[in-house]
Amino acid sequence: MYAKCGCMESARRVFDEGDVGEDVFAWTAMIAGLASHGKCREAIELFDQMQRLGIKPDERTMTAVLLACRNAGWLSEGHAYLKSKQKNYGVWPTIQHYGCVVDLLARVGRLRDAEEFIMKNAHRTGCSSVNFDMGLQTGKWHDKARTRELMNKRGLVKPPGSSKIEIDGKIHEFIVGDSSHPEAEEIYSKLDE
Repeated sequence: MYAKCGCMESARRVFDEGDVGEDVFAWTAMIAGLASHGKCREAIELFDQMQRLGIKPDERTMTAVLLACRNAGWLSEGHAYLKSKQKNYGVWPTIQHYGCVVDLLARVGRLRDAEEFIMKNAHRTGCSSVNFDMGLQTGKWHDKARTRELMNKRGLVKPPGSSKIEIDGKIHEFIVGDSSHPEAEEIYSKLDE
């Protein structure tokens, strides 16, 4: 929670003093928090430590690692993590992983490479939605309807964002647009305060 709010010192203290053990969610949250708040080197160092301890990353961990590479502009490192994730970690690339690489290419000014990457990987995990988003960002509104129609025909859906929090030993997951949580009404009223 501290990491999402940008309180990285508090987040790191809780992480270091807590008994996170092999809790991949805790490791991932800390790596993502560091990456999101400009501490990309620390994020990668923490990922390296996670590996040394034998903790297996999941697809969200790899998204956080690619986020660190993207935010720091580390193109070769980002490509290396993308290529090694399946072999080294047993994690299949997802649309979020491809999206990080496309964004990384665009951030370092390699828009043609980003477009080629999309075309090369469009058949994997629905990279067309990244193409759709990129088209919107570059002002190609006329392609919006055609791309969305193509995505729908292929059954490509970008999964909604989510957050997880542990309270009293129970993990609660909140998915964007989902109000089916048993305490949703109380949660939303608290947020409205």
